[in-house]
Amino acid sequence: GAIRRVLHGTVVSDTVCIAMETHSSPIRKYRTAQGLTAESVASWFGLSEVTLRSYENGARKIPPEFAVAFEARTGVPRHELRPDLFGPAPTKEAAA
Repeated sequence: GAIRRVLHGTVVSDTVCIAMETHSSPIRKYRTAQGLTAESVASWFGLSEVTLRSYENGARKIPPEFAVAFEARTGVPRHELRPDLFGPAPTKEAAA
């Protein structure tokens, strides 16, 4: 049978785990480009490393207040973190 893993107390298939592990989040892109650990970035916001990684891999939705704070600290637009809440990034025409 298929191999199953436990993720946050829920048994999931390897396919789900692989999809979550390969999810390329703006948080992870920023963090790795800057050579930062998840632990150090989490500490900026008073979060645990586990919580930050759950935002990175899509296991938990990023709270809107975190998206705003992350944008303020890093310059990564909140629209990239939660387009469902903040909509797509503004276009250059709209800003003019």
